[in-house]
Amino acid sequence: MRPIIKLTSFLTVFMLCQGSWAQDEVPVSVADQASSAVVMEALSLIGTPYHYAGDSPEAGFDCSGFVSFVFQDALDRRLPHSADEIFHAGNKVHRDELRAGDVLFFHMGHHGNRINHVALYIGNGQFVHAPTSGSTVRIDKLSDSYWLRYYRGARRLIDDQVALLAPMKDETAATGAAL
Repeated sequence: MRPIIKLTSFLTVFMLCQGSWAQDEVPVSVADQASSAVVMEALSLIGTPYHYAGDSPEAGFDCSGFVSFVFQDALDRRLPHSADEIFHAGNKVHRDELRAGDVLFFHMGHHGNRINHVALYIGNGQFVHAPTSGSTVRIDKLSDSYWLRYYRGARRLIDDQVALLAPMKDETAATGAAL
């Protein structure tokens, strides 16, 4: 993770945990802290060019490379570099129950019935993703008719039951098993 982003993420999580601006302190869960780190990392990459099979800010990103990079950089958690494989990780989430850090899945109408696009939900009906050739990592609204037409579901890869800061084993990442 780049140093300035690490500092920004740390300060955001620190302020959330401290509750220094609130009268009543609200405890922040491990999942909330991890989700904040994922969202901050994703937002820091806005404007990075799309590149097929790309998986780094220097090379550019495709959709699954973007999501995989964000989880690796923010949480030291490896995910497969395939939207369809990531789709089989974590727990299903209904659209009405989305939380920041959840992973969204789309079937763009080609390549059979496989999931072929993935994005990160950031809250308020918005998501960050690497959409297509000639574009950059950007924010879009899930309520846009275009995205709703292709939306196929969401998964939660972050919860309080998981030791989030320990890296996944190589064989788990390769199979797309749940975090």
